[in-house]
Amino acid sequence: MLTLATAYDYDRLIKALLLPAPLAQRPITQIDDGDINRFLGELMKRKGLNGQLIGPRRINMIIARLRTIFSTAKRRKLIPEDPMVFVKNLREAKAEVDPFTLEEAERLIDAATGQDRTLVSVLIFCGLRPNEALALRWEDIDFDREQIRIRRSIHRFAGVGLPKNTSSEREVDMLSLVVDGLQEQRARTQLRGDLVFLNETGGPLDLTNFRERNWRRILVKASLRRRTVYQCRHTYAALQLSRGENPQYVAHQMGHTNLEMIIRHYARWSRRPERVGTLADQLSAKFPSKKPEISLKMAVAGASSVLGASRSSSQVVDSAGRKAGAGDRGRTGDVQLGKTMGTDLDGVFFGAREALPHLLKTKGSIVNLSSTSGLGGDWGMSAYNAAKGAVTNFTRALALEYGSRGVRINAVAPSFTSTEATAFLEKNEAVKAAFLDRLPIGREATPDDIAGVIAFLASEDAVFVNGVILSVDGGLHASNGQPNFLKLLGQG
Repeated sequence: MLTLATAYDYDRLIKALLLPAPLAQRPITQIDDGDINRFLGELMKRKGLNGQLIGPRRINMIIARLRTIFSTAKRRKLIPEDPMVFVKNLREAKAEVDPFTLEEAERLIDAATGQDRTLVSVLIFCGLRPNEALALRWEDIDFDREQIRIRRSIHRFAGVGLPKNTSSEREVDMLSLVVDGLQEQRARTQLRGDLVFLNETGGPLDLTNFRERNWRRILVKASLRRRTVYQCRHTYAALQLSRGENPQYVAHQMGHTNLEMIIRHYARWSRRPERVGTLADQLSAKFPSKKPEISLKMAVAGASSVLGASRSSSQVVDSAGRKAGAGDRGRTGDVQLGKTMGTDLDGVFFGAREALPHLLKTKGSIVNLSSTSGLGGDWGMSAYNAAKGAVTNFTRALALEYGSRGVRINAVAPSFTSTEATAFLEKNEAVKAAFLDRLPIGREATPDDIAGVIAFLASEDAVFVNGVILSVDGGLHASNGQPNFLKLLGQG
């Protein structure tokens, strides 16, 4: 079955080269192999719109269509013999495989910026065909499994259609560099449309425009000789095979039906006997993960505990409260804001991302630590409010997505709690008195108070509790916000 892109190319070739020829005006019963060979000889002398002679590949495409026409005519008994039996294909030049080295690939990525950097990373380190990359939708990106689903391709004129063949519909593993790049790309395009890579008007990127403008500029900036964008795909194969990767795995990643293409094009890279280290390891040295430190520690230590979790176990993803970064009115600098978000939001986000693949197997649960400050605003604490508010809605969103898949996600929202982080407040009697005045229970919370509620949400007793932000606030939210008039009047 032809793809839309291939059908479009054949249609253009037939209309431009075959139908105007005298051969096409003759009855099919009067055409022999001599007529066809003379027609092909004339084609070899013709020039295309670019002023160059029509190449063997295009002529062979015409020959392929003629074979179909005459074999169909013979099958339908319109002609006694098929003249194409005596017509040979032209010899085509072997496709040039000229991949970038790892050092050159790194220079390319360093030279690219913004969306171009992400696109180049995907092309080089996932091995996608350019038209597959430009057809990617956000629904195709599985950050939990760190995979890209290839389900479509895009053609400049034929539009979006199926990939090249059935084996091209595949799941491609992402390296950390690609994951980080696509996470950044979400902020650029996810709210503007379904496609991962968009042009300025919100439509799909045009490959020809990228190739002629952006790609050339990147090559020049990286001080690299001119090579086609498609060499990025060849680069993926060469880098993986030269580092000892399984050829069958590489074939699957690239969407090949079998090993034939791998052997034909990349044998000289797979013959190298030495193994210089996996591609992922070498990339991590040049492009360290952008996950915050707390997430990196979880990946090394915390995730191992999740792997051993039983069916009833839960992974509690906690983010400690801080007094830092609570400033308002422009007092919170970029560094302090980053620290606040890194501790109170990024730790929750990346921790959940590490835990969820394992919790999907164990059917456990997540309990995030939000805050009453994530349910409303505070004076002088805008950064903290923003971080905890994000945790609150992040919890709700995950609950919607993973509840039906057997993983419950809830959060607790404590009020003023006695910890090292709040010690400076407790030392101020006026501040402490103002806090306690708002708490009907008459005292601040302790860590044990919060831990008991977390234990409940993580237990089988809460098996039907999902997406809840449980306030652990001593009755703070029972009030409508008005002061205690009776106490002020001396009657309470």
